[in-house]
Amino acid sequence: MRANQAGASCTIFGIAEHVPVIARAGLCRSNSFGSWGRSVSPYTAKASVDPVRLTLAPGLPFWERAKQRSYLQGGSNRGTKKRIVLKFRQTFGAAVFALTTLGWSTADAGVIYNYSFDGSNSHGSYSATVSLFSQGGQAISGSGSITGGGLTGSQSLTLVTLNSPGVENVGGGLLGYGSNDGTDWFGADTAVPIDTNGLIFAMGPGPVGFGTSQQFDVYNNGDNTFSAGFFGAANTGIAPGYWEYNLPVNVSLTTSKVPESATWAIFFLGLLGTGFLVRSARRKEAVVVT
Repeated sequence: MRANQAGASCTIFGIAEHVPVIARAGLCRSNSFGSWGRSVSPYTAKASVDPVRLTLAPGLPFWERAKQRSYLQGGSNRGTKKRIVLKFRQTFGAAVFALTTLGWSTADAGVIYNYSFDGSNSHGSYSATVSLFSQGGQAISGSGSITGGGLTGSQSLTLVTLNSPGVENVGGGLLGYGSNDGTDWFGADTAVPIDTNGLIFAMGPGPVGFGTSQQFDVYNNGDNTFSAGFFGAANTGIAPGYWEYNLPVNVSLTTSKVPESATWAIFFLGLLGTGFLVRSARRKEAVVVT
């Protein structure tokens, strides 16, 4: 095959054409059924092929001719198309990054406080765990369990709040709660971390309500040490009677944030976009020349 600066006669996909520089960066084949060859001429730059001047080789099936037209007529726009696709991917990629980052940084719905308590009362040692959901430094709800300390098996703990049935609203965010023996523990609150007013938990299977269950109370001594109290009449087969307070208790705490539902949606939308980018990158077309 010959090529020179003035031009050369070349057959591309069985199409005879005289091009000023070897078309398609020097890729030609000798005839409609021949194999591909590559020009060794230095003039293998991007060619400008005028589709109007193309002459289709006779005798080719219609699908071959359609392929030839698509290849040659699309050549002049191929670079523009690639730039558009690249620009789209760059813009889409930036949007995906922004969505994923926003998913991490959006305001939280609340904070979970996970407390563990270990201590002893007149009936023996006990351990308890509770999980409290809070907003703005106030526990909204919470529950857990307690074992030992004279209890039969594991018994439930339920946080008492101003919204609990029968609770006393003392004012200023403070509350009172009466156990089933008539003992009224008042001046508690729902602040987290636990402060000197402390938290009240209804203990055992009885319904939460004034005078309906035993109670377990935990409060801060003011020096980051804690004390606990147990109150309530005996609950046959469940727990003995209690009237104890200022019992030293070891407290450990872990916290975790709870994102807003919209935050989760934004974050997962970003992850889906990332997956789309990775998948589309793997599906790029490859042209193999043999």
